[in-house]
Amino acid sequence: MVRIAITDDKFPALCSAILDAQLREVIILLSDGPLDIEKTAEVLGIGLNDSEARLERLTSAGLLRKTIESAGAKIFSLDFSMERLGSPFDSKIAAQLATRPSEVL
Repeated sequence: MVRIAITDDKFPALCSAILDAQLREVIILLSDGPLDIEKTAEVLGIGLNDSEARLERLTSAGLLRKTIESAGAKIFSLDFSMERLGSPFDSKIAAQLATRPSEVL
């Protein structure tokens, strides 16, 4: 489970991107932190052109932020907050919310 904080105007773009398996892969990867084109390609096992295309599509959709380091490398990061729920406390809260969404906890 994940917790996502995103502005209303970016939410439709996120929904569309999540439906695309290739873009979803990039979003999940970047939830761990910013990466450049080369590292994204390496981790996903794809070519540099494919990596750059995916990153640019998500940037154009307003879901990624692109910065350029002094060495000229493009660094991409999520432009919204996405946190994996992994602690026992998080899991307990998520389970309660999933089973009783209309009750006050």
